[in-house]
Amino acid sequence: MNTPGSLQRRAQLAIALTIGFYALAIVLASALLFTAYAGVFLSERIHLRIVLFSLIGGGIILWSIIPRRDKFVEPGPRLDESQQPELFDVLRDVAAKTRQEMPAEVYLIPDVNAYVMYRGRNRRIMGLGLTLMESLSVEQFRAVVAHEFGHYANEDLKYGAWVYRTREAIERTVRTLAEHSGFIDAPFKWYGKFFIRITQEISRAQELAADRLAATVTSAKAAATALIAVRRAAYAYQGYVNSELEPVLARGFRPPVARGFTAFASAVSKSLDEAVEDTIQNEVVEMDDSHPALRERLANLGETFDASVSDEPRATSLLRELPALETSLVTMMWSDPAAAANFASVAWEEAGSRVFVPSWRENATVHADVLTGLTPVTIGDAFPRLHAKAVAADADERRTFATAIAGSALAARLHDLGWLCDAMPGKAVAFTRDGKTIEPFGVADRLQKGELTAAQWEEECRAIGLESF
Repeated sequence: MNTPGSLQRRAQLAIALTIGFYALAIVLASALLFTAYAGVFLSERIHLRIVLFSLIGGGIILWSIIPRRDKFVEPGPRLDESQQPELFDVLRDVAAKTRQEMPAEVYLIPDVNAYVMYRGRNRRIMGLGLTLMESLSVEQFRAVVAHEFGHYANEDLKYGAWVYRTREAIERTVRTLAEHSGFIDAPFKWYGKFFIRITQEISRAQELAADRLAATVTSAKAAATALIAVRRAAYAYQGYVNSELEPVLARGFRPPVARGFTAFASAVSKSLDEAVEDTIQNEVVEMDDSHPALRERLANLGETFDASVSDEPRATSLLRELPALETSLVTMMWSDPAAAANFASVAWEEAGSRVFVPSWRENATVHADVLTGLTPVTIGDAFPRLHAKAVAADADERRTFATAIAGSALAARLHDLGWLCDAMPGKAVAFTRDGKTIEPFGVADRLQKGELTAAQWEEECRAIGLESF
């Protein structure tokens, strides 16, 4: 177990390694610059290549180790205590129990993350992820907040700033020397690997200490289930953003971000549980990983894997005016904030008809030369011509293209016939009417793969009365 004393000794080692790096850099730069000087003023003959090589190499090293000032950019909408009293009640309670000062600024960020940092010398900053809060119960959220305050309590960030700046300087030195001065980067590569190995070991120990502090503020079970919930949500996040959220935003609509994430995670719940369980059994921590393996963190808390999802109120229940916060968050995270400010609000239940049907109709119209004369029954006849129109040479990509176009045509026709579109996050697009369901893109894919024969599809179409396009 890592005691406060052992953590402090490791942090002092990180500072010593930082000093060692700058000493190495200054010694090598001085040696190179002296070589250049000697080559001009102390040598009978000037070896221009050696002089230039040494001068450039020494100059690059000195330029690379100069600390850069980080410009702070607000990562999301700032949360104000007067507008979010319930959230700040939790933050103040955890701050009191960890004997820490409150952050001067608290921001809402989009991803499954929470962090603390210093802005300048002593101004405390906290970031809280919207999708993180949506994935945790209030008690689990308290455990995560306590973990973050633990980094303040253990003074991790004071040493962490040294480590971060030194790592940047090492990377900058290696990168620039590799571009301009060849083999001189070798000592820095070696030192960089050693520095990362030692400092990331320190970082992992700090994470375990912060977990233990979180358990004392809440409970070991709350801290452990929070770790599992966070990892579970992290696996869902990118899929949700890429396949569900961004396609809606790209069409000028803004759906409920947090609610959509919950719907997506629920739809793929089994896969997420399997992924987390596999992680606990097989996760390998690499040299440059800043966090321990999940199984080590659970063992550190004396807990085991628990796949159950808490039915207690989500931590987002602490946020007032959530739709307005989500509007601000989307506006700040979108590539064109001015355009995002004018996005139309849309419920996920409406996304199919309002957002996607117009796009599917447009897809079908663009490829009307292939689709004209076909009916839903004979949609399979379009696949050879759609494959021929596909730019991609890969067979899978051609099938994906054909599925998208044929599925779009089917979806648009179903909508015209009064079928209701369900495009909720995490689920296959489906149309329903009179207790019957059709997944148009699934049908197109299955027809191409031979999983659904033309005769079987014709029978289904006649049973539900599909007409021509």
